Amino acid sequence: MDNEKTIEELKKEAEEFLNGWKRAKADFANYQKQVEKDRAEWFMYANATCVKAILPVLDSLEMAIHQLVIASPDASVGAKQSQEIATPPAVSRDDIRGGIEKIRDQMLDALKQMGVEAIKAVGEPVDPEFHEVVAVEPSDDVSHGLIAREVQRGYTMHGKVLRVAKVIVSQ
Repeated sequence: MDNEKTIEELKKEAEEFLNGWKRAKADFANYQKQVEKDRAEWFMYANATCVKAILPVLDSLEMAIHQLVIASPDASVGAKQSQEIATPPAVSRDDIRGGIEKIRDQMLDALKQMGVEAIKAVGEPVDPEFHEVVAVEPSDDVSHGLIAREVQRGYTMHGKVLRVAKVIVSQ
């Protein structure tokens, strides 16, 4: 009778050990999946700091283009100063603007390949997750309460906000 009891106890104990081992194995498999998911997410956002550092450069390119558009047009830039100093041929403002726009477009393409996208703003309702209202002004072109102008463009990377858009809302 003692042997039967001991055998039953040993079977139960072995079953408990087996179940514990199965749970530990399942926990470890779940842990491995979580680590792989975390690693993939880390790689996806590893460039975020670099991208944030580049965004002011993109802002400056946009500002340069804007200034060339609104600046008073002159015939050319880079006219010869003297015969002794070799200077490049005269370049029109349109050529300069076109070159800067090309650089901006290349930068936007590179950022897009990294998962960076501009946040839609003008004509959209304000979403505090994506927009920061810096002013309110009357507008005939945009309905009341919608974004009338963008002061600074915002960007997301793989759906996460890198920088909110600074906007002016129509009154």
